[in-house]
Amino acid sequence: MEYIDVPLRASSRLAWLLLAAYAAAMVAVVAMPLAWWLRFAGCALLLAVGAIMIRRHALLKAADSIVRLRLMRDGSCELVTRDQRLISGELRPGWFASPLMVVVRIACSGERFSRGIALLADAADADSLRQLRVFLRFAVEP
Repeated sequence: MEYIDVPLRASSRLAWLLLAAYAAAMVAVVAMPLAWWLRFAGCALLLAVGAIMIRRHALLKAADSIVRLRLMRDGSCELVTRDQRLISGELRPGWFASPLMVVVRIACSGERFSRGIALLADAADADSLRQLRVFLRFAVEP
């Protein structure tokens, strides 16, 4: 197999996980010994960023949400966004594959930082995720 193509879908598990993480961060901000207006601003900022992240990464509703991932044996990859833009990149070391979650790091062309894409069990069909795990472990050349 020269490449694997994984169509992605909205992940309610990732949405709940992100919601819990941002809620815990808001509790930590409220517990800080700061002026009330600083705590309010921190919570408002966390609420806005959390909503953006859940919309983009878990629900895949944003135009720049990744809806398809294609990995090649040589480590190159292509990402397709919701608005049908094609982003080319390269698989970076540090990927993780388990039955519950797959995380890949991709350095995209023209971007300063690499992207991390977390795929929980409901982010794609079970067979595609299984094939992705096998492909990462055995087919991608170092």
